[in-house]
Amino acid sequence: MKLRCIIKKKNSEYFGVCLEFSLAVKAATLRECKEELNQAVEEYIKTIFILTEQGKTVRTRPVEFYLLKKILFDIRFGLHRLSRKDDFGVGFIKRTVVPVGV
Repeated sequence: MKLRCIIKKKNSEYFGVCLEFSLAVKAATLRECKEELNQAVEEYIKTIFILTEQGKTVRTRPVEFYLLKKILFDIRFGLHRLSRKDDFGVGFIKRTVVPVGV
C-alpha cells in the first residue's frame, strides 16, 4: 500500500499528515516529525489488525475529498521533485504492507 505523507514547517514547529489515514502529528524537528508520523501509521495499522483479529467490526471514515487531495499531492510532489523548490514542505511516499482482511 502506498501512503502519501507531507511535513511542513510552520513557525518553529513541524506538522506531518498522512493523507490516506488522515493522521496528523506535530514535533519540534523534521526528524522527530517523520519518526512520529511513521509510528502513528504503524500503530494505526496494528490497531486495526488487532481489532479485526478479535472479530470486531472496524469502520473507518473515508478522508474527505480523498481523490482530489490524492491527485493534488501527486502533482505537487512530482513538480517539487523536478524543481527542488522549498515551498512544498517535505513530502514522501511511505510504502507499507497491510495484512489481508484489514
